[in-house]
Amino acid sequence: MLDQRRFPKIHYEIRSITSNAEKLTFGVATPIQLHGLFKLKGVTVPLDVDATALLTLDDSELPILLLTGSFTLANLKNRFDVTGPGEPDSPEANTVILDFRFPLVPEKRANAIRAKELSERKPYSELP
Repeated sequence: MLDQRRFPKIHYEIRSITSNAEKLTFGVATPIQLHGLFKLKGVTVPLDVDATALLTLDDSELPILLLTGSFTLANLKNRFDVTGPGEPDSPEANTVILDFRFPLVPEKRANAIRAKELSERKPYSELP
């Protein structure tokens, strides 16, 4: 459906964030809007998403900014050449809802996490 071998990643680049809140408060979920570019199967579209920002602690008791939300992608066949779940001509096959959770951490910590994940990752040929 997504041709994972040719297009291994779904990508969302946040270009800007807006909110009616004056500031973020630790431990308080704050409504925000993400403005960015969504890329699926080599096709990039602008995408604005309602989300929540939460300043909190991760499992190691270190601060993170957690962005969570969901969005609907419609017209999958025409926009991305994707047929979703259900019968091919049904409305369900042309629309999906994607939930996301982006834990944002300082770059130095992110690089350490990424290096650890890459060292533990199996080659694509070994995946089930």
